Amino acid sequence: RYSARPHPMNVGNALRAHQGLSIDDHKESMGAMMSGFTKVAAANPYAWFPVERDGEEITHATPTNRMVAFPYTKYLNAVLETDQGAAVLLLSAREARKRGIPEDRWVYWRGGAHKNEDVWFFSQRPRLHASEGIRGSVGGALRSAGLGLDDVHHFDFYSCFPSAVEVACERLGLAQDDPRGFTVTGGLPYAGGPGNNYTLHAIAGMGERLRRPSPGAAEVGLVTGNGWYLTKHSATVLGRECP
Repeated sequence: RYSARPHPMNVGNALRAHQGLSIDDHKESMGAMMSGFTKVAAANPYAWFPVERDGEEITHATPTNRMVAFPYTKYLNAVLETDQGAAVLLLSAREARKRGIPEDRWVYWRGGAHKNEDVWFFSQRPRLHASEGIRGSVGGALRSAGLGLDDVHHFDFYSCFPSAVEVACERLGLAQDDPRGFTVTGGLPYAGGPGNNYTLHAIAGMGERLRRPSPGAAEVGLVTGNGWYLTKHSATVLGRECP
């Protein structure tokens, strides 16, 4: 028996219909995308489930990977009940120098934005597959940083369920197989995120990722967050260059 919860399952199904995908094609697409998340989690020493899985294992319902609500199996659902912590130390450049923190460890806040959906109640939205709040918050963050999507080296999209990542890609015009990937932690289903605190882990993880850039690169990272039924959205841009 499948759940009739309005979100995020219905968002994923609405987006599948909008894109003209069959159920099998959508299943394969989700598996390919989220398999990449598990690969990142497997290399993350702080991940709650550091196990790399292929798309078939993630999306195929089994006794150990039960169907929670169509089309999402257990391995496609966020894990909130974890024992994890994260922290961010925020200082002015003057204070950081005063405390002797090496500048090669600094990560700069480059810009940010937040936006609520114009229609608050999910059941009243004219398009279940769309989220103008995601586009607005990411666009605002990038504008405040003076950057574009092509300038971003690393993403961490809020990933409570595949639909959140799929909608972000659709709204921002990104392919789901973008080689930059969409997580630096492994995401909520695999890295885990205690309660509603995952985004702080993503920011901390992005800071760590930016401290080990490619040779000669001044890399930029984008982190997003959302609340409730894709209702409240936030985005922040971090980088190694002083804005």
